Amino acid sequence: MRTPPPEVVESWPAPNYVDPETRGQSLLVVNITLLGLCLIALAARLWSRLVILRSPGLDDLLITIAIVSSSRGKLQHKLTGHADSHHWPSHNCSSR
Repeated sequence: MRTPPPEVVESWPAPNYVDPETRGQSLLVVNITLLGLCLIALAARLWSRLVILRSPGLDDLLITIAIVSSSRGKLQHKLTGHADSHHWPSHNCSSR
């Protein structure tokens, strides 16, 4: 990755560590939206494999385990308050 030219660096605003601009709960909204889409796709897949074809496979079990464990991890990460530890809500120029 190239270093930006000095005139670009000088045009950046000064970092605001006291009252930084945040992005709010946008990460939570994105996670919930995509999790909902994944659960809909999983439900459609399981319904077609279990009800229509009547032939569930190991891949269905592994996909279900993966989505459940991933969802649990994301929700636990957000509910325990560790989601902000990766500086998501702060701007890149103002993170320490």
